[in-house]
Amino acid sequence: MTEPKSVINIEAIKNYLTLLGVLSVFIGMVSLDAYYQRFGLQYHFLNIPTSHSIYRGLTIITHAWYILIPFLIGGVWCSLIGSVFVKELPKWIQPNQLNTLFIIFVITSISYPLAWMAGDDGALEDLKISTTTLPKVMSINLKDYDYPVDKNLHLLTLTNKFAVLVRTVEKPQYETPFTNFLDLNLINEIKTRY
Repeated sequence: MTEPKSVINIEAIKNYLTLLGVLSVFIGMVSLDAYYQRFGLQYHFLNIPTSHSIYRGLTIITHAWYILIPFLIGGVWCSLIGSVFVKELPKWIQPNQLNTLFIIFVITSISYPLAWMAGDDGALEDLKISTTTLPKVMSINLKDYDYPVDKNLHLLTLTNKFAVLVRTVEKPQYETPFTNFLDLNLINEIKTRY
């Protein structure tokens, strides 16, 4: 007597979860790179934790729906691998190592420009005075003096060594952003608000 086939294909779920994890990290890293490069920064030198890349890779979908495309392609492929109908497919599309490598190449080739575009779009939004989501700097008290603050100064990020400030502009596509690093050892207090 043969054992009944399970409706849930554990192997396909495992493959998709692995793909989801790797793709999330990749998309997160690429979008962060694009985001910070728009501000003239290399994100690897900011010591941003890997967990932020993963978080960014998963949450970027809320701002850029098109990031779903590589996830959907991967989901369809993983479902196909685990399908009971796989033998009925034409030979050229049946899952094998070569086809899987090709699908991974396609997913990566699609993911990179989409993630870059999403990161750059996010940076342009945050650079623009009217659409920024960055916290506005209200005051900065340094150990020796008060740092001059204007109405368009925002806190871009805090690293383990620096507070990175940026001045928002009217037309970020055409204006170079002003980015300033302040050593955390020199800062007594930074007051911000959203």
